[in-house]
Amino acid sequence: FEGIRANNVLGVIGVDDVTVFPGPCSLLPPKAQVQPKDCSFESGSCGWRSVNPGSALPADLRLQDWKLATRGQSFGSFRDHTFGLESSGYAYFDTINIPTKTWLISPPLAADETSYCLQFSFAAAATAGASLAVKRQYNNGTMGELWRVDFSQLELGPGEAVAGWRAAQVALPSLPSPSAVVLEGNANNGGFALDDVRFIPLAAGEDCQAR
Repeated sequence: FEGIRANNVLGVIGVDDVTVFPGPCSLLPPKAQVQPKDCSFESGSCGWRSVNPGSALPADLRLQDWKLATRGQSFGSFRDHTFGLESSGYAYFDTINIPTKTWLISPPLAADETSYCLQFSFAAAATAGASLAVKRQYNNGTMGELWRVDFSQLELGPGEAVAGWRAAQVALPSLPSPSAVVLEGNANNGGFALDDVRFIPLAAGEDCQAR
């Protein structure tokens, strides 16, 4: 049992009547269900990998590639979407006057794995031309784009240059071969933050509208 206390929050969580017994067990409440690829970036990257598309080698990661927010390194004054933590609990990339493309790649999806509705939250502090995209990396090494938002498409108030946390989702159909999900960020100035990535299994007939 891991408890996380956000900054400047008063409250209490109690755990009682813990019982371990043999036999089948359904998970309750249903909203507590998680997939191995789900990540809120509180305690690590959950198997998601930051990749420099220029080489794909861990040794070639740049300061402007995806990374976890820490107390010494964070995305401006953004608070974590999950708990409102002040300087940790999300992933982000940012750049200053350096044209940057950077990938955050999920743990692998197996062949014939169930269809999912990918849900996540994103925030941005960027300039014109910056974008965030969801791509599917196929078994033959190619990629297909499933979802994309340009910073210029985000509705901002007059004079605003920062977009707070926004909800997004995109359908991930089952495939007959292994694949992965790639979050691709592009920017010349500024960047994007990412939090609360969830893979929601889709039952037959269920829909997942892109947003």
